[in-house]
Amino acid sequence: MLKKLSGILFMLAILLLSSVSLAWAAESVGYRAVNGEQGTTDGQENMSMEKALEILRDAFPELCEAKDFELQNEFYGDDDLCRLIWRDSEYRPLDNTSSRITAAVDLKSGELTQFYYQPDPDLYKGKNAVLSRDEALELAEAFIRRTQPDKLDELEVDDSNYYYSSYILQRNYNFSWKRMLNDIPLDWDGIIIEVDPVVGVITFYQCKWSNYRLPPATDIIPSDRIKNDLLDEIGVYPTYHSAPGIHRDDSLNPLIP
Repeated sequence: MLKKLSGILFMLAILLLSSVSLAWAAESVGYRAVNGEQGTTDGQENMSMEKALEILRDAFPELCEAKDFELQNEFYGDDDLCRLIWRDSEYRPLDNTSSRITAAVDLKSGELTQFYYQPDPDLYKGKNAVLSRDEALELAEAFIRRTQPDKLDELEVDDSNYYYSSYILQRNYNFSWKRMLNDIPLDWDGIIIEVDPVVGVITFYQCKWSNYRLPPATDIIPSDRIKNDLLDEIGVYPTYHSAPGIHRDDSLNPLIP
C-alpha cells in the first residue's frame, strides 16, 4: 500500500513539474495566431489572419477576390506567417496541373512574402503569348510600384544570368531585383517576379527583405579591387582534373584543364 501511494505521489509530482515547464515555455515564446485570432510572438502583437487575407486580395484582386482561402499558421524561427491556400473544386492531390494559389503573409510586418498561382490548363488551349518580354516587365514593375513603393529606391534590376536544370518547360518570363544599400548588394534580399505570357498575369512573386543593422558606408573598398585582390592573394593556379563518369578507375578518365 505504501509503495502504491509513493508511486502515485511521484506521478503527481512529474505532472506538476511538466505543467510548470509548459507554462513557462508558453510565456517565454508567446503564442501563435490560430483560426484568425490575434497572437503575440516575443511580446509583439500580430495581425489577424483575416487581415492577411485582405493584404493578399489587395495585391491580386482579380485572382483572389472571389475565392475562399484556407488559412494556416506557420512558425519558422522569428517568422510568424499566415499561409493562404486555394484549390479549384476539381483539385486532385496527385494532379500537378490543377489550378491553385498559395501565398504567405508575415503576421508581424504585414508583408506579402510569397505568391504562387497555377492557372487552369484550359486557359492555354489554342492560345499564344499575349505579352512580349518588355510588356511583361512593365507589368511586373507596375506591380512593385503599386505594392512596394517604399522599396523602389533600394531596388536594382539583377542582370545575372542563372541556369536551372529542370525537366519542366519554363514558359514564364522571369525578373529579379536585388536590394542595394550604398551601392552594395545585400545578399538574398530582393524581389522575384514571374509573368505568364499566355495568361498575361503574374504567377509568382517573392519578396525577401531583412532588417539589417549595417555599419556606416565609409571607406568602402571598390568591388573591382576586391576581385583583383582575391584572385591575386587566394593562390589560385591552373590544374587538370579527371572527367568523372566515363571509367570507374579515375586514372583511365581523360584529363580536363
